[in-house]
Amino acid sequence: DRAYLAAKNCKGKFVQSIAYYDESMIEDMRQEQFVINAVNKAIEEEQFVVYLQPKINLITGKPYGAEALVRWMHPTRGMIAPAEFIPVYERNGIIGRLDQYMWRKVCALLRKWIDEGKEPDPISVNVSRVNIYNPHLVEILNKIIIEYRIPPQLLNLEITESAFMEDQSLVMRTVKRLHDLGFKIMMDDFGSGYSNIRAIGALEFDVVKMDKKFLDNGFPDNKKDYVLIKGLIDVFHDMGISVVCEGVEDERQKNALKELGADLIQGYFYSKPVSVNEFSEWIEAY
Repeated sequence: DRAYLAAKNCKGKFVQSIAYYDESMIEDMRQEQFVINAVNKAIEEEQFVVYLQPKINLITGKPYGAEALVRWMHPTRGMIAPAEFIPVYERNGIIGRLDQYMWRKVCALLRKWIDEGKEPDPISVNVSRVNIYNPHLVEILNKIIIEYRIPPQLLNLEITESAFMEDQSLVMRTVKRLHDLGFKIMMDDFGSGYSNIRAIGALEFDVVKMDKKFLDNGFPDNKKDYVLIKGLIDVFHDMGISVVCEGVEDERQKNALKELGADLIQGYFYSKPVSVNEFSEWIEAY
């Protein structure tokens, strides 16, 4: 068993043909088993909570909606970081259930704000690969927005670029049906893998979110990255696609992206992901 655990670490790695077992491997396996076994109770007890990271409109300089992110508040272990459970749920297909749980939570939040007389901006939610290939995805989303009486344009759907690589024709049909219902579709993490600009046009995304990796190599001082980002923003705008830049960490990056014509930005320069109450206070104080 221990040899098998060690071998998993070098499978598929052509430059590494030998792996050695150590105790951390069995601990990793135990942790993975824990997060799998605990998911049903965590969903039933609503241990997963919505955190929001604000987006800023660079034209107005004001907040414009947010991205919803999941946090696990375990009753005995406290806050469990997404990195400890999201990859496990993606590997095991459980992420589909967590997606749908989060969609309902966000719709309930939007409904609450509307009932309070507020006019909320759109909140974006993640749609995993498991759900984008779910034949009932459109019906599930439509049922949720009807149940909570939410205009579909308030629930933006983020699809990672890797999710549409396997069957673009299927994703294209799904995106069209979602568009017909009034949803806006966002391509998440553009630039983190095998991005294909032509595919983005064919799939009719409304928004592209440029991965923070574009800013991690010295932007805006790095001239090559500056020119690359400028070219991509221009191309997307010519295609009628809005651009959100993630990972903005200082004012120089913000000013450069505004100069280049980015539409929205998000990042630690403005706010890390925060609880719903903190988000509401942040919006009121902004």
